[in-house]
Amino acid sequence: MMSTNFEAPYHLSQIYHPILKASGYGSIVFVSSIAGVTALSKISIYATTKGAINQITKNLACEWGVRTTISKLDAAVVEEYGRLIGQTPAGRIGELEEISLVVAFLCLPTASYISGQIICVDGGFTVSGGDEIALNSIRGAPEDWGVMLSAFSDALIQNNPCTYKIEEADDEGRFNTNE
Repeated sequence: MMSTNFEAPYHLSQIYHPILKASGYGSIVFVSSIAGVTALSKISIYATTKGAINQITKNLACEWGVRTTISKLDAAVVEEYGRLIGQTPAGRIGELEEISLVVAFLCLPTASYISGQIICVDGGFTVSGGDEIALNSIRGAPEDWGVMLSAFSDALIQNNPCTYKIEEADDEGRFNTNE
């Protein structure tokens, strides 16, 4: 699970960083999960892999001086387990289009000052305080969670390639738009 959820995205970013930097265009958008920002029982290994993605997002923003953003998702959980809708302030299932629009926005020059951030696209689920109660009420083996969430993250990454302008930080940490 660590190789799929953390190592693969990290190594891909290492491969593409020099290419994007040389071209002057690009954004790196990692996909994570509520498990990476909230302590949840029964999915500790999965949560660790997503926590690692959250942290590498922040570190790469500092080390490379490049815009790195992360769109934190829980749509797979909501779609798979209808009981979570009651714990989501929005009161409904998140749509893939809503998540895709955030990812697309993060790749635009308009979002050039957003760097190293975790952005929760979850209808308010992570701020509702009911996540642990909701997850404990769900039936199914704990290992099913990791497999299901990992598969969703992988599918979203594969279906949302984007290459836009890279924003590099100067020696004082300010971003140069290179326009």
